[in-house]
Amino acid sequence: MTNNTELKKIVENTCEEKELVDTVLVIVEKIVALPKKKKFTIAKLIDYDPQKDIVDPLKQGTIKALVSKVCKKLGIQLTTIDKSFGGLAYNVTHRKDILKKPVRKCTACGYDKFFEIKIVDEEIKTALGVSPKKVKSYVCEKCGHIEFYMEKEM
Repeated sequence: MTNNTELKKIVENTCEEKELVDTVLVIVEKIVALPKKKKFTIAKLIDYDPQKDIVDPLKQGTIKALVSKVCKKLGIQLTTIDKSFGGLAYNVTHRKDILKKPVRKCTACGYDKFFEIKIVDEEIKTALGVSPKKVKSYVCEKCGHIEFYMEKEM
């Protein structure tokens, strides 16, 4: 999916409170490693023990919200399983689901709206080293940057 450097950059860009970056990064790394449809709580993922190191309930909520934002950028949806009211954010049960369509952002300007184009120039496809049927090309609606995506081999 992403390497640790890319993941850390995504987390740093998402977290306005820089002191939460390491905590969010650890939690997201553990969620990424989980199989899809796996049920979990943040407390169990990080072996949270309020007797040893208590995390303020508001801070738990902030961390959980940041984890959800980062996961969404990675194409992971955290589906809430238990709907109980009043529980601490770390103790809410979630399920890891994969989003049907990962959120794509332009690598040049960060905009998230694209339109697909058909590249018929065989030289471009040869330069990319792929057959014409295995590459998708998208143009950013804001800056015009072209991005190429290859279909995954099954």
